[in-house]
Amino acid sequence: MKKLAPKISTVGLDNTYYMPGTYDFRFIMGGLGSIVKSLDVEMLDPDRAPLSSSFRLWGKKVMCSFLIENTTPSGVCIFKIRASDNTGKSIEAIFSPWVIL
Repeated sequence: MKKLAPKISTVGLDNTYYMPGTYDFRFIMGGLGSIVKSLDVEMLDPDRAPLSSSFRLWGKKVMCSFLIENTTPSGVCIFKIRASDNTGKSIEAIFSPWVIL
């Protein structure tokens, strides 16, 4: 059986957001064990202020929702995720979608 290197991929995360609104996407954590022991997610707007967001862990998937308001500045957002499982494996990833309002 082939062992997967730990990695994080996204489903439904666009490269650019042009309109204010609430957006949903998922992080999928591959290569981790079946039990995610710790999870740290940080979502920052282009001014590095926290975006209004919520997260729900479901197995190895993290369901995410975030809000882009009319007052959100244009530029590159930073979405950071760190996770580890019950065996000590850990993964980290940074995604950087654009906001152009």
